[in-house]
Amino acid sequence: MDMCQAYAEQLELFGQYEKAASYLLLCHKVNEAIQLLVNHHLFREALAIAYTRLGPDDPTPPRIIREWSRQLTLTGNYELAAEWWVSLFLSVLQYRNVL
Repeated sequence: MDMCQAYAEQLELFGQYEKAASYLLLCHKVNEAIQLLVNHHLFREALAIAYTRLGPDDPTPPRIIREWSRQLTLTGNYELAAEWWVSLFLSVLQYRNVL
């Protein structure tokens, strides 16, 4: 386990973020893998891992969507950012059984 984590850190240093996240997943470090991907703006991959590895009530997917929306806004991609904000809002309403 320690070797996998050390190798993941080395891969991250060399810019191989997806591979590093894979090795973290081998060590059962799901949250660390997700955070690594989010830190390097690989939101789609982080969201896929969050939806498949974490429970339905976990707050991680909405957090990733918020981060992604902020990044899209900062880079000027307002249309896609708006879609993600609406998606996040609807998921919160659905969670609260408003819809």
